[in-house]
This record gives sequence, structure tokens and C-alpha cells, in this order.
Amino acid sequence: MHAIRARQIESTVVAAASALFAAAVAFACLSLARALANLAPVSLGALTAACALLAFVACRQMLAAIDGAPPTYSVNPFDVSEIEPMPAGEELVLTDADRVDPAPLELDDVLAELPADSRVVRLFDPRSMPTPGQLRARIDDHLRGAKEPVPAPDASQDLFDALAELRRSLR
Repeated sequence: MHAIRARQIESTVVAAASALFAAAVAFACLSLARALANLAPVSLGALTAACALLAFVACRQMLAAIDGAPPTYSVNPFDVSEIEPMPAGEELVLTDADRVDPAPLELDDVLAELPADSRVVRLFDPRSMPTPGQLRARIDDHLRGAKEPVPAPDASQDLFDALAELRRSLR
């Protein structure tokens, strides 16, 4: 980005920040003056405008003072001439001789060894899912206002125990 364009953007941001601060100060002055003094609307407006102008100028001056400060870190200049060019023909070329045979990947199916009564395995058992006809009957009963079926017993503790057993078997 060109330096002139960067300066313009920074100047715009400083002006916007100063204006926002001035607006906040003006609102605070207006609220305070209304609460404490019984001033005419003209003097109230003049007081608010004076506070806003003072806040804008003060904020702009503070931000300008911060902007003009020298950087607190030093950057060494980068000298391009220190890089040695690589002669042609010496680049790294990989061939089939450079290939390494990977070790065979062994996968163990831990779920195959779980007991038959494990609820973790049965959570997604298609045989325990209701058929479309059963689902439709439940929906029709609900729409007719029939009592809801008795909810299934809470099996969260059994699920917790099964997950704990699974964690133990993986260690």
C-alpha cells in the first residue's frame, strides 16, 4: 500500500475515533446538565457543543502525539546481496530411490469385542427403530389429542457405564 494512502486511512480513523469520543462526551454533558441545572435550551446546546469541541480537539491531539512516537523496536534492514544464488543443476530432485516403504497400517475393531448387552452398540440398531407405520400411528395419536406414550426409562446411567467400559478397554 502506498504511504500516502496509508496516511489518509490513518487520518480518517483518527478523525472518526475523535468524533465518536466527542459525541460520547457531549451526550454525558447534556445528561449531566439536564439533571443538575435548569438551563435554557440555547445555553444547554452551547454547553454541549463546547464540551464536544473540547473533547474532539483533545482526543485528536492525544492520538497525534501517540502516532508521532518513534517505534519501540528496531528492525534490521534486509540485505538481498547476502543471499548466495544457487548454481543451476544443484537443485534437489527426488527419485524412486528416495521413497520409504511405510509400515503396514493395522486397524483394530474395538467395537467387535464389546459384550452383546452393550447399549453403545445397540443405540443405532435398526431393529430397535420404529417402522414408518408405527411413527405414523404415534403422530396420528398425538394429533388426535391422545395421551402420549409412556416415555422410555432413563438409560443415561447405563450409557455412562458403557462409555466408561469402552474407555477402559481402549487403554
